[in-house]
Amino acid sequence: MTTKPIILSIAGFDPCGGAGILADIKTAEFNGCMGMAVITANTIQTEDEFFSVGWVDENQILNQLEELLKKYTFSAIKIGIVESFEVLSNIVKTVRKFQPDVFIVWDTVLAASTGFDFVSNIQQEELIAVLNSVNLITPNAKEVLKLTFEKEELAGAKCLSQYTNVLLKGGHRETKLGVDSLFLNDEVIDLFPSEKLNVTPKHGSGCMLSSAIVSSIASGKSVVQACELAKRFIEKQLSSNQTLLAYYA
Repeated sequence: MTTKPIILSIAGFDPCGGAGILADIKTAEFNGCMGMAVITANTIQTEDEFFSVGWVDENQILNQLEELLKKYTFSAIKIGIVESFEVLSNIVKTVRKFQPDVFIVWDTVLAASTGFDFVSNIQQEELIAVLNSVNLITPNAKEVLKLTFEKEELAGAKCLSQYTNVLLKGGHRETKLGVDSLFLNDEVIDLFPSEKLNVTPKHGSGCMLSSAIVSSIASGKSVVQACELAKRFIEKQLSSNQTLLAYYA
């Protein structure tokens, strides 16, 4: 058995490798973990265009997930795009059945960066049930507003933090642009960007960030440390080149 911590990505497949499980596994391996994956969707996309998504059958997702959970002990798990909240709920329930104490990060991918919606018609009861069952969510400002009835990102993140820890990402914020705010145990911790880095947008940056957090959690870091390290990691990827696809260096 591997001596490295094992993380699991439950997410979609992006054929250009910038986002989804390929980005998650590359991030995990770069950060000293062994990565495994369950595919929730097959997408047709490039780094700048999204064409379509083909959802994997829920039974296949759960059957594959169950066998992995029975065979391997995961140090942390990341969940990305899913077809619906019902599927998301069943994934979380399956994880908790076999590994009740594993740390789960839900990367709240509700739409592609090109505008394609993955999840709509969010029911509050379903949302709260999922939030109560995961350890951290990583929404951007737009996702926070979509998940709540709030009109302001900080109020929305605070609302969600009643049920789980929240890392409000800074990339789309109207205030404090570039600052990530961690809502943890009734405390708000601002994580500021590094100075003098020549960053450019990257396809899949949210996937890389959440899987970097998972990798640090799996390696024994605290939530605060994991979020801080993940922010520094993603900054390096954003400054790695001038294209939309990051270099892992």
